[in-house]
Amino acid sequence: MGRKAVTLREVALKAGVSPSTASRVLNNKPLTVPVTDKTRSKVLGAARALGYRPNRLARGLITARTNIIGIYLPVHFDLPHPFARVPTGQQMGFTVMGAQIAGVQAVTGPKDYDLHLFQQITDAEGKRRSIDLCMDFIDGLILPTPMHEDCKILQGWDLHTVCIEYNPPEFTGDFGFSSVYLDSLEEVYRVIHGWAEAGHRRIALILFLNKTAPESRYQLAAYKRALSDAGILLDERLVVEGSPVEDTGRLIAKRLLKIEPPPTAFFVGRADNAVSVLRGVKEAGKRCPEDVEIVSWCSDHAFEATEPQLGALDVPFHVLGMEAARLLCEEIEEGRTVSQRAVACNLIQRSSCRLRFNKEPSVSLVGQERG
Repeated sequence: MGRKAVTLREVALKAGVSPSTASRVLNNKPLTVPVTDKTRSKVLGAARALGYRPNRLARGLITARTNIIGIYLPVHFDLPHPFARVPTGQQMGFTVMGAQIAGVQAVTGPKDYDLHLFQQITDAEGKRRSIDLCMDFIDGLILPTPMHEDCKILQGWDLHTVCIEYNPPEFTGDFGFSSVYLDSLEEVYRVIHGWAEAGHRRIALILFLNKTAPESRYQLAAYKRALSDAGILLDERLVVEGSPVEDTGRLIAKRLLKIEPPPTAFFVGRADNAVSVLRGVKEAGKRCPEDVEIVSWCSDHAFEATEPQLGALDVPFHVLGMEAARLLCEEIEEGRTVSQRAVACNLIQRSSCRLRFNKEPSVSLVGQERG
């Protein structure tokens, strides 16, 4: 048989205080009657000694809160078996999601929130049941890379929700939720324009995915603006769609380098194509960075092991998780209205790229809100 749960009354008896005083201390209630530090220490010490654990259901009936925050994992995210070989295209996903969850935990842990992770389901009816079930016991929800159909379902719930987006709102649409988004538009522009100022007239762009994907659209927008501002005519042949398929980057790089005149710089829109692009450049008989410079949209641990090391934008996934958690806690605790918060990123200057920036981006939206 399991051990009988310790009650609040038993904690109060051991600490030598009334049950109401013990309740105010353990549940962090607003104190109309002040509690001395000595009394607080006695109550907390008694709770630790007895192994007291608060009854969340009972506390929730009183406070109308459970202190549980949900994280709705993307449908393509799955925790691998520890000895399983993870496909190259998915390795980055585990790093990204792990960093975001750690960022959320760094903010919610000290505030006494617990996290509940649940995964998106592709089946429409199963998706609705999964969301309905979780809505009954969480105070708020964080949606990394939200899916359109999930947002449509959630719009019918009166639930504090914060989305984590990798694109500014103008590229993703508005579902009426708060969001924390990555603002890398200016840094992509700064890299492309920096190359143009350094004398590069043939700059290739390998997009994140197809041209309709939000990530691809903002990368292309920054690319076109940088070329226009530098007085360089757009050559559509130098803009190619990326893919998570292994070896895509190598094949694209070799094909682009056959164009006359060939590109002398590559901006790679997804991290899992960048190493492959470098391999293709070398197979084409080109040197990096002497003949061709390379920068990736997002960094990866493997970039420090390449020769030369690959430059990339430093996407702060951990910070995105932290900011999403802060925004959600503000909504839950302070009744904050829906708003958007941006997180900027900067170029990690490594040897595959000779650009050297001595100042911060001209536009930095860290902490800026739209609401």
